Amino acid sequence: MLSLLVPLYYVLSESRRLWYRLGWRRPVRLPAYVVSVGNLTVGGTGKTSVAGYLASFYARAGRRVAVVSHGYRGDRGGLVVSDGRGILARVERSGDDALLLARQLPGIPVLSGRRREELARRAVREFGAEVVILDDAFHYFRLARDLDILVFNTLAGLGNGRLLPAGPLREPLRNIRRADLLWFNQADLVPESELKRFQSSLAVWAPAARRVTSSAVFTCFSRLDGSDLPVSELSGMRVWVLAGIGAPDGFLQRLERLGLNQAGRSLYPDHHAYRKEELLALPWNDFDCLVTTAKDLVRLPPGPWPRPVVYPKLELKVKGFPDADNSGH
Repeated sequence: MLSLLVPLYYVLSESRRLWYRLGWRRPVRLPAYVVSVGNLTVGGTGKTSVAGYLASFYARAGRRVAVVSHGYRGDRGGLVVSDGRGILARVERSGDDALLLARQLPGIPVLSGRRREELARRAVREFGAEVVILDDAFHYFRLARDLDILVFNTLAGLGNGRLLPAGPLREPLRNIRRADLLWFNQADLVPESELKRFQSSLAVWAPAARRVTSSAVFTCFSRLDGSDLPVSELSGMRVWVLAGIGAPDGFLQRLERLGLNQAGRSLYPDHHAYRKEELLALPWNDFDCLVTTAKDLVRLPPGPWPRPVVYPKLELKVKGFPDADNSGH
């Protein structure tokens, strides 16, 4: 039944792209270096982690950086989530991805909303941004960009390879040709031969695009009060895993690699809005510690909770990204 809707989705999505390709509409161009981070499939590629990595990268290179997020389920009108000095919005208004970036990027303004071109202008005007990172913008044509990055979850791949709503693809594979750089995340979770086959199958559509690989490393776990918990201290505990993220298999595999004694799991859809009563209904007496993700953490209602709640701190190990000399100077 869903297959019957694929042609309608295709016509609607491609017609919008056609307007810009034929020049009927023109994108806004900013006096700043604009980097778009997006995906071809729905959810779970790690594009927000990549956006955070890039923001830190350009900031270390001495550039004034701002991040503009889509703000899923947030305020459609747009708002400043962080001015670089403090967080100014709650998750209900910002969306979870934007609030996560604001928490992880002190000193870097984060804005959230649907009209990314207006928010990007505001970032340049109010914060003097020289580099603007767009989180989830491969399909957004109102704002011109200088670097278009497509992020792929190497572990999940392309699913059944079909367009929405019958599959996970937001656009046809041939639209990969718009990308300047193909970013393969979770690269350490598949065999090298499988990674190379996946890269080669996509490079057919964009042979000139650069390739980058990345892997997430759990450096330690953090408690709700901000204190760190070494991985070794979790080894003797029974843990319950809580996750409401897209494509959680990578997160679950990394926990399994640590050898944690998992008493059970509660998995929810991406961006799930947790209610306190559903969390209190967990079998808290059956485990010693609740393990969740940093993204889930921004959606948790305030405690206290019967057991400690921790989440892993991630470090993105990246291979193949250009040096600071190529960062838009």
